[in-house]
Amino acid sequence: MLGMMGSFISGFYYAAKLFLLPLIIVSVYAVNAFGDAYIYDSTLGVTGVIGSDNNHFFWPQGAAVDGSGDVYVADTSNNRIQKFNSSGAYEGTLGVTSVPGLDNSHFYYPCGVAVDGSDNVYVADTYNHRIQKFNSNGEYVSTIGVTGVSGTDNSHFNLPYGVAVDVSDNVYVADTFNQRIQKFNSSGAYEGTLGVTSVPGLDNSHFYYPSGGAVDGSGNVYVADTGNHRIQKFNSSGAYVSTLGVTGFPDIDNSHFYTPSGVALDSTGNVYVADTGFQRIQKFNSSGEYVSTLGVTGFPGIDNSHFHTPSGVALDSTGNVYVADYFNSRIQKFNQVDNCTATLSNDLSLHVPIAIYSGQPYAFDFQWNGVAETLTNITFLTDASVFNSCSPATISFDLGIHIPVVIFSGVSYWLDLQYDQGLNFIATGADDN
Repeated sequence: MLGMMGSFISGFYYAAKLFLLPLIIVSVYAVNAFGDAYIYDSTLGVTGVIGSDNNHFFWPQGAAVDGSGDVYVADTSNNRIQKFNSSGAYEGTLGVTSVPGLDNSHFYYPCGVAVDGSDNVYVADTYNHRIQKFNSNGEYVSTIGVTGVSGTDNSHFNLPYGVAVDVSDNVYVADTFNQRIQKFNSSGAYEGTLGVTSVPGLDNSHFYYPSGGAVDGSGNVYVADTGNHRIQKFNSSGAYVSTLGVTGFPDIDNSHFYTPSGVALDSTGNVYVADTGFQRIQKFNSSGEYVSTLGVTGFPGIDNSHFHTPSGVALDSTGNVYVADYFNSRIQKFNQVDNCTATLSNDLSLHVPIAIYSGQPYAFDFQWNGVAETLTNITFLTDASVFNSCSPATISFDLGIHIPVVIFSGVSYWLDLQYDQGLNFIATGADDN
């Protein structure tokens, strides 16, 4: 993710440093070869403040988004599922706030939530050792598992932490303390197991406390194998395919994880990992290549560029990312923006996406006439659509640009852009004193 005073994205490094007046915070948002950039959009909950009303959460561990953009939050320590519309307005509650229970109107420490194509809601009711299904109106439908009773056979779970649903409404359960993933059909009948029940292990037929899962349109299953610090992929027949991460070895670089707790997929097969111990969300393409990071690796925090123990991640249909930021008691939403780089003809037209303080998207839109430090048509835009109007660059030589930026009370700040032949943008800034 992009820091409040700077940013980097792997493979294509873009640094920004702006020295600004107090209370004015500017970030220059970067892009890479995949056209990948994210800006903070909004927060559900109150950062760092637990509570039981509908504006607060108490250590939420999971999130899901339906086809209409409604967001469902596993508000774990409040023993409930909270629903919000696409604008962030509260819409309803499943469960009884702060009251655990065994009947079908209560949960006991629910850690995961999923939604199918008909907006049925599935809840990993962890301490009740069951999966609860509700229809789109919030009415109870059915249970998988035996309420309040753990076990190792195929009709029981032992502290299931995650649940996922495929396009055929098959249900996949991260049966965490049984060290397995259980599959059930849309009627709730058992269909198969990944892993070896109650036996943790490091090889590709075992898990070590798996806590999350996701399924793509082809039926491939992705498992957050938390204790093994990896994401395991299996095909629709249950055969092992590949691994993200290094089994059994946490590390801080982009080929490792540290206790990843959640995994999600977008419509093009990109994989998003809640790398919980390293305080970040890692994105990989469908080939398993690292793409980008949200968060600041290894550093928890309460601002919008940091997480504190992110435990779940979800995507909506437009590629927006939702993070269950556990110890910050909030859900963070990030928008993906398109590749905004230079397009060179006789003039240079360049859109530089930035954000100021609140995360509201802004952009510099300017042209360069080919003479160093001479700019024309500088405009300051608040229209987020600028992010979707940029084209990839085709430039074969170095380019230097010196941009005067007036931020506040007539005080000017300079943004220097250098494009080099190694496909790097470098930006630095300082005031005009």
